[in-house]
Amino acid sequence: MEALDKQDQSFGLIAFIYGHLKPLLILSLCAAVLASIVSFLIENKFKSTVILYPSSTSSISRALMNSSNTKGDILEFGDDEKVEQLLQVVHSDKVRDMVVKKFDLMKHYDIDSTSPSKYTDLNEHFESNITFKRNEYMAVEINVLDADPVVAAAIANGTAKILDEVMNNIQKERALPGFKIVEKSYFDYLAYEQDLEDSLNFIMSKGVHDVEAQSPVLTSAYADAIGKGNKAAVASIDEKLALLNKYGAQQYNLKEKLLNTAIQLCSLKERYDEAKIDANERIPNFFVVNEAKAAEKKSYPVRWLIVSLTTACTFVFALIALLINEKIKLIKNSPKLI
Repeated sequence: MEALDKQDQSFGLIAFIYGHLKPLLILSLCAAVLASIVSFLIENKFKSTVILYPSSTSSISRALMNSSNTKGDILEFGDDEKVEQLLQVVHSDKVRDMVVKKFDLMKHYDIDSTSPSKYTDLNEHFESNITFKRNEYMAVEINVLDADPVVAAAIANGTAKILDEVMNNIQKERALPGFKIVEKSYFDYLAYEQDLEDSLNFIMSKGVHDVEAQSPVLTSAYADAIGKGNKAAVASIDEKLALLNKYGAQQYNLKEKLLNTAIQLCSLKERYDEAKIDANERIPNFFVVNEAKAAEKKSYPVRWLIVSLTTACTFVFALIALLINEKIKLIKNSPKLI
């Protein structure tokens, strides 16, 4: 029974549409014509796209010099975290401001520079024409719409370069102070090593070269000189033994300190070289798998879609309006209950 009621309602709706087909078609046709006119008034825009994959590392020393790093790390694509970091940077004010300045977007978008809302207008134009997103292949897309296809491609490629520059600047803000710290420590140790060497050279100039080797030799010679009654030799050996007693412990300590300092310097030199490379050299922060090209066909507006949706919506709304009107008439003409 319920199925029959639904069938009757369907036939009733079809009959109603058929009975009011003429006004529905006229309204839909008028809407289609109006939508066509409006769609042709909308400025054509061309789309250019740059597709990026973040690299797994942006540190040259970590990628190439650190023996504990995985081989080929510099060639690997970054993971989800790197993609999110790249998106955060490309959405930053620094990137936007540099793009606006480089391409003079205030003038390009015909924004009144004297308007109190000029920056709000600029941001609205920027966000509607330049977008960033992660696609289904986990890459970052830079999409640019513009009335000039060449300009659209230039802005897209320029934005990618600015993104890399901003990321390099952010990294350099940390790498340079880090390098200065390591540099100071390294050269302080070099100076300390030189002081130790100077002290050791002074002691060696006194004839103290190796206490452990010299001491038994001098002791044996001293005994021989006494046995032979060679007073001159005894006096000479006495003087040398006195120097060994005076400087022997210092000479031994200096050698130990020099050995430890050399070990420390070896480690510091490695860190110094790495920090210096990170502070002064740069590698791209991402792989550009698709550079923007000037589009041959417009991407916006899609006129057929605008006309189709407008026509369909007008038909539906007109039908609803006629149904409501018909219902109101039935209510008015129905006998009133007393």
